[in-house]
Amino acid sequence: MNARRKERGVAAVEAALLMSLTALLLLPGMLYVGRMTWHVTALHKAVYGASRIIAALPQEAMVQYGASARLNADADAYVRQAARDAGIDMPPATGMTGVRCDNVNCGAWLPQDVTVDAAVHFSSTLRAPGWYELATPNVNMAVHYTVSYAP
Repeated sequence: MNARRKERGVAAVEAALLMSLTALLLLPGMLYVGRMTWHVTALHKAVYGASRIIAALPQEAMVQYGASARLNADADAYVRQAARDAGIDMPPATGMTGVRCDNVNCGAWLPQDVTVDAAVHFSSTLRAPGWYELATPNVNMAVHYTVSYAP
């Protein structure tokens, strides 16, 4: 038996081992980035929906005493519910959503623009050895949408 016949298929076995190890090392990173993208997309949709709803409120709701606190509470509730409906397991914490009218608190006058801001702290829920936790940092995501006020 010659040496060439003994080594037949060794390259295929080595390639299969290397590709499987590479896939195992890259898979957690791909899952982390995919999950983070899913969260930020759902947060964008929730904040955009809240800004559209707030910008369509009647004039009486925008210029009254306590409008700023009520609008903040309404936007916060909408964003949290929309995030929950999207399946996000880390919705924004209570109070992490804010509404601004022309970049100041709402309630003093009719605004031209309504801005809704929301922030969420994203952390990895994948459990792995310590080196992986260094590679997947906790991320603070903030989303801002400005919509023209049109009652």
